[in-house]
Amino acid sequence: MVMAGCTINADVLVALATDGGGDIRVEVEVDAETVAEIGGPEALITEDLASTSWVVSREVAADGSVTVVAEQPFASTDEAADIFAEIGGAGLNGQLVATRSQQDDQDDFRIEAGFDLSAGSQALIDDELIELLGAEFAERATFDPEAGDTVNVTLRAEVPGADAPAVASGVLGVAEPLEVVATGTIVRAEPGLARAEAERLRREADDASQRSTLLTIVGVGGLLVAALLAATRLRKST
Repeated sequence: MVMAGCTINADVLVALATDGGGDIRVEVEVDAETVAEIGGPEALITEDLASTSWVVSREVAADGSVTVVAEQPFASTDEAADIFAEIGGAGLNGQLVATRSQQDDQDDFRIEAGFDLSAGSQALIDDELIELLGAEFAERATFDPEAGDTVNVTLRAEVPGADAPAVASGVLGVAEPLEVVATGTIVRAEPGLARAEAERLRREADDASQRSTLLTIVGVGGLLVAALLAATRLRKST
């Protein structure tokens, strides 16, 4: 819900793992003034997510601001695209393409993601939301940039092999696309080198085993020699 004179910061993170799965995390921070205007933290409605796969938590800071976090894992890059499209619904037109390409000696990862923020807060209002909260909500859930209302959106993408996440920021209502591209590569040991290393370790283990066996034989042989010498001396003395 967006009220007059409010500041809302939204952070969306798409994190891709080495197996092609990963996690999508949405964090929304609402400033204390807005929280007070809407009637307190309880007025931030998240019950509509209870029947979905999103895991939702919230934290109320000492200054009265509230942070709501929604997370959902994905098992494949195709599933990630479907989950990402749920953020903001059709109004933000969220697009995500995540890929994992396996080569002989490396894995390449790429994320392309973006939102269309140009429609402003009205882009977040759909028929289901109006039905849930009432028709009056559509009129109240607007913001006026000239009055200091701001919704900042940050989009981040993390892929294996990259030094840092790719980050892009935008403002709801500004007619500029919010897009981010992240790439990374994980280099694997070449199969031939891996086999050669395994063979070297096997040979070392065999050599150690042979040395141990030889020492055992020498040790037992020494005892036998000593016993023979003792027996010889014993026969000579008798």
